[in-house]
Amino acid sequence: MKRLAQTGWLLLLLASLTGCLQWSSSTQADSNQPEKVLYDNAMDAAEHGKFDVAGLTLQTLVNTYPDSDYALKAEEAMQDPRIAAYKHSWVTPGGGMTFFAK
Repeated sequence: MKRLAQTGWLLLLLASLTGCLQWSSSTQADSNQPEKVLYDNAMDAAEHGKFDVAGLTLQTLVNTYPDSDYALKAEEAMQDPRIAAYKHSWVTPGGGMTFFAK
C-alpha cells in the first residue's frame, strides 16, 4: 500500500511538471520557411549578445537562400556594428572561414 501511495505521488508530480514545459507551436508552421527560422535564430542570438553566432547564422541564410526576402533582411542586419565586428574574426583574408586561431 505504501508503494502504491509513493507511485501515486510520483505520477502526480510528473503530471504537474508537464505544465512547466514550453511547447513550440510555431515549429511545425516554420518548417516550410527554413530561412525564417535562420533569421529568427540569428535575431535571438543577437538579442542575447551572441553576435558571432548571429553573424554566422545570417551569413548562412544569405548563402543558402540568396533570393529570399529574409536574405535582404539578413544583409541589413549584418550591417549592425556589433555583428559586423565579429565577421573579421571568422573570415580569413582569402575569403575562407576559420574557426581556429592560427
